[in-house]
Amino acid sequence: MDCCVCSSIPMILRPPRNTVCLACYECSKSLIAFVNNLENNDAANQESLYSISPPNKGIESVLKWMKELKQREDGLNEKIKFLGGLIAAFRDGIHSDIQIKPGNSGPSLPAHRALLAIRSDIFKNMLESDGCKAAPTDTVTFSELNHEELDALLEFLYSGSLATEKVEKHVYALSIAADKYEIPYLQKFCECKMLELLDSSNTLEVLEISDICSNKILRDAAMNYIVKHMEDIVFSVKYDEFARKNPHLSVQITRALFMEKQHLGVNMATRSEVFKNMLAADTCKAAPADSISLREFNHEELEAFVEFPYCGNLGKEKFEKHFYSLTVAADKYAIPYLQKFCEREILKLIDSSNALKVLEVSDVCSNQTLKIAALEYIIKHTEELVLSPTFDEFAAKNPHLMANCNRACFILLKEKKLENKYLQSNGPTNGKILRGPPYRAVTSRSMRGIKVMYLLGITIKNATKWVEEAKKREEECNKHIGLLAIAFREGSYSDIQVKPGNGPSIPAHRFLLVTTSEVLNTILASDLCKSVPIDSISLPEFNHEELETFLEFLYCGKLAKEKFDMHFFSLALAADKYVIPHLQTYCEQHILELLDSSNALKILEISEICSNEVLKVAALKSILSHKKEIYFSPGF
Repeated sequence: MDCCVCSSIPMILRPPRNTVCLACYECSKSLIAFVNNLENNDAANQESLYSISPPNKGIESVLKWMKELKQREDGLNEKIKFLGGLIAAFRDGIHSDIQIKPGNSGPSLPAHRALLAIRSDIFKNMLESDGCKAAPTDTVTFSELNHEELDALLEFLYSGSLATEKVEKHVYALSIAADKYEIPYLQKFCECKMLELLDSSNTLEVLEISDICSNKILRDAAMNYIVKHMEDIVFSVKYDEFARKNPHLSVQITRALFMEKQHLGVNMATRSEVFKNMLAADTCKAAPADSISLREFNHEELEAFVEFPYCGNLGKEKFEKHFYSLTVAADKYAIPYLQKFCEREILKLIDSSNALKVLEVSDVCSNQTLKIAALEYIIKHTEELVLSPTFDEFAAKNPHLMANCNRACFILLKEKKLENKYLQSNGPTNGKILRGPPYRAVTSRSMRGIKVMYLLGITIKNATKWVEEAKKREEECNKHIGLLAIAFREGSYSDIQVKPGNGPSIPAHRFLLVTTSEVLNTILASDLCKSVPIDSISLPEFNHEELETFLEFLYCGKLAKEKFDMHFFSLALAADKYVIPHLQTYCEQHILELLDSSNALKILEISEICSNEVLKVAALKSILSHKKEIYFSPGF
């Protein structure tokens, strides 16, 4: 079908209408439903600071949501960057209060009790035991980790990420540690990385880890890989040692191979309804040594065809050699996966040597996608193909396809003439869309297609996947980062009191304060703050509620809408005074959203104190737009 969204058909071949294929129609509907569901969820969340459009809108609303999700992703990355200063506290040992000792003879690593406790309940229980409460220089030993593995584990706990080289080197040790100490985010991280890295060299290790950690996803992936590549793995040097060490897993592999062997007996029938009917026929049921004939294949073609149902794949050389017979067979025997596989691979390898053959097979199989791709290629390389030795044979064998080629070439020639005529009378188009009667038949279709593509903004078939991944990543990161808020609210292992201008002090953690602000770092690094073990610092410009909101942002990187609306003035001033770039950007963005006639004067005042030109311009524009209302207000 000629789809104005996903079709690769050239403009000159598209009929004078806009149609949408079933796949794009279904994708559009599912994408709209998915985004409407997200909107409803966010509308129920009173803490959202993002504009929510009314639900049950069309593609335009979807595009708006996609842009909004991109902004949220950027904001999340800013938040991660802001809280990424924690890794500096780990690397530099800033205000550390505990030493973590590896199992080998390597040196201890400084860490912070509060952060360890919020990352894992197991760590929390260890640190709250009587043996850990006595001295400020306590040491905890992780006997199962060497120095490098322990360093990688702590780095992840502080930053939520690891360099690729470290992941590849220590992923097994980290996975076992994540399971032992119950660190869900690290468990998921290791699982994803092991699935990405899975190959013949490590599949036995992954299977072993999956057994230790009781991870069904890893176990199934590793077992499936072993079954598919049994020769490479079962006859490898590693396998003997693995079998001695893990006899129960060897038994499972043997059973899996046996089940696969049984599965092969019914593979042909399960891959194709046509084969199923053939094999179920009375003539095929009699003898145990039955055979069936597929006369359209030679031996090599049949071997390639039979290999595909068992493996679900084919080598590049084999496919290029037999693509014609495989595509025809996929159509004849109704094997959807092979049909799709052939279509995808043929589109990759189409060139001057096979374009005519692809056009021929597209006609035999009634495959519109292949036909359009082949015609498009033939039109672009007409001279090369028309003068080739195979063209005469193709023309004699497929006169109806020659008619298609001739029509396409004629339309192309007509369009070229129209374009030349326009250039002679009007000069270069400079990227403008041609208008007027001579071009209406050609350009109006193109313009409609362009409008559709710009409205979607992205390829619709990939949109849902992107939205889901962005949303999932946001949820996982927020959950991981949000653990810091627990340490703040509970005051776990706090080592400093922050005193407001009025009201009671609030417990906090030195290492977090110094990594979020250079000014606070300077205050806490002063000689006066180093002498007394239960230090407190005063931030007199805050009242108690404002200070609590300020500290909450330093720990979480975000705020509830009500809190921000109530304290935006003091937060913006504090962000400027204590030089906290992420809070400055955060305040600027959300103050611009709040700007109206009731607060324009206050925002103008903030912009002046903080020397913020963006806020100043926005506030002045708002004042000019509502001058009558503002000039006669009591606040003026």
